[in-house]
Amino acid sequence: MLILILVILLFLGNQPEKPAQNQELGGGPIQEQASLQEIVQEEQTLELPKFEKTPQLVENPQADPVLPFTHAALVMEADSGKILFSKNETRKMPIASLTKIMTAIVVAENVQDWKADVNISKKAAFAGGAAVRLKWDEYVDADQLFKAMLMNSDNGAAIALAEHVTGSTEEFAKLMNQRAKELGANDTLFTEPSGLEDQRAYSTAYDIALIAREAIKNPLITQPMLIKGPVQINSCDGAITHRVGNTNLFVKDEEFLRLAHRVVGGKTGFTYEAGYCLMEAMEDQAGQRKAIGIILNSDKTMRWYEMEEMIEWSFNNYEW
Repeated sequence: MLILILVILLFLGNQPEKPAQNQELGGGPIQEQASLQEIVQEEQTLELPKFEKTPQLVENPQADPVLPFTHAALVMEADSGKILFSKNETRKMPIASLTKIMTAIVVAENVQDWKADVNISKKAAFAGGAAVRLKWDEYVDADQLFKAMLMNSDNGAAIALAEHVTGSTEEFAKLMNQRAKELGANDTLFTEPSGLEDQRAYSTAYDIALIAREAIKNPLITQPMLIKGPVQINSCDGAITHRVGNTNLFVKDEEFLRLAHRVVGGKTGFTYEAGYCLMEAMEDQAGQRKAIGIILNSDKTMRWYEMEEMIEWSFNNYEW
């Protein structure tokens, strides 16, 4: 009997202790789960940042613009990045001198001395295309070349500035592509700074709008775009004078002068492969909203009218 009692006591002594609450058998995880639920509930009460006045399409909008002469187009609201109108906006296409919008961003972010003497290389002097006839081995201030590039779409000025910043157009193109990716322009490839015909380079109306959206934030870029011209720029020694006009009809042509005060900035482009291209950033009638219009591969004359049509349609059919 005594032996039986000893066996029973020994058996009871070897039984595992009852786990304490909130420890093994799920006690800890249950507590952690409860804490996580509290955190989630707390986070759900937080409001995510929103654009206070994101444009919304009106209840009965007008019929979309057709744009028969334009192959790809887009209107983007500058503040929120919302697309207001689009046509083939993600189609990869050559963009001609709209390339210089990105060139302007990279130059503006990297030039330290705008009065620096920039040498005009042989490559820059013989670039061809739209030109103010820069001379091989002359020197021109960086700010004057910047003006020639953005007003007159001068290819030599773009090349000279790129060489001034990085030493070569190839190295400069690397900065352009890096900056494009930072802006979300993932369907874009730049191979040089001027936009001369190169079948390897491409972008989309959407990507160029993203790039233009960044560009128009910088007065260094928009101010030259708004100069009606013509103006003169001189070599550093004063021996050579160049005439610089503006290719943007919205700031100089009598047909569109009614819109000139609303223009924030603009850039033209043309090559035989890219067709006639245009970027225009414009305010509404009240000067309170900004929209960025992109047109790719259009007609020389009709791109201006179709740009006006789609931007005005966007302002008229969205409300903030």
